[in-house]
Amino acid sequence: MLDATHGLDALLTRERAMLLANAFEGLPTLVDEKAALMRAVAASGADRATLARLSRAAEANGALLEAMARGIRSALRRVREVREGGAGLRTYGANGERQVVPAPGGRLARRA
Repeated sequence: MLDATHGLDALLTRERAMLLANAFEGLPTLVDEKAALMRAVAASGADRATLARLSRAAEANGALLEAMARGIRSALRRVREVREGGAGLRTYGANGERQVVPAPGGRLARRA
């Protein structure tokens, strides 16, 4: 029992450190080990306090993962907006709704 709970606790600590360090490339390597440790802890008959502590750690990591996903989606939206920047100026109207002010048409004239 102690090996499984200590192992899962250590893995969740490593996962948290990876999330906080933006070391996302290493996260997939934890999946199989995490699943095996979770099965072992479930079969171990660990006490409620230990299970509650592990659950809190897993939930905290889950919140970090959700925040990471929101940040990535936000960054992708921003990249898309920058790429589409020639379509006009995006701003908010007096009513608080987003609006696009079209880019002026025509070409710039070059003077010699």
